[in-house]
Amino acid sequence: MLKVFNVNGACTPARHYMVDLEPRLKAIKAMVDDGEYFTINKARQYGKTTTLRALTDFLKNELLRLADRNDKDVRMAEMFNCFSVWCEQSLKPMVLIIDEVDTATNNQVFLDFLA
Repeated sequence: MLKVFNVNGACTPARHYMVDLEPRLKAIKAMVDDGEYFTINKARQYGKTTTLRALTDFLKNELLRLADRNDKDVRMAEMFNCFSVWCEQSLKPMVLIIDEVDTATNNQVFLDFLA
C-alpha cells in the first residue's frame, strides 16, 4: 500500500507520511527519566494523539502499560484509586498518558487527581 498524507485523525507510520518523531520522543523520555511531567497542548490536527501513540510504542520495552480507552474493564476512577498500589509494586517506572482530556464529561476529576 502506498503512503498518503493524512489530514484527519491520528497518523499511522505504515499508512501515512509523517515527520520524524524520534527527537521529540527522546526529549519526552529524558523528561520522564528525570521525573518531570509534560503536556502537549496544541490546536486540532497538530499531532497530539499521534505523538502519544508513538511515545507509547517508543517506551513499550521500558514501561508497564496498564490500560487504554479500549480496555473496557478499567475505568478512570478505578485507575486513580489503584495508582499508589501499582507504583509501589511496579518494577518499572510508570507514565500516565491521558489523551482527549478536554472531551471528558468532568475535567475536575483530572484536576483533583493532579493537584
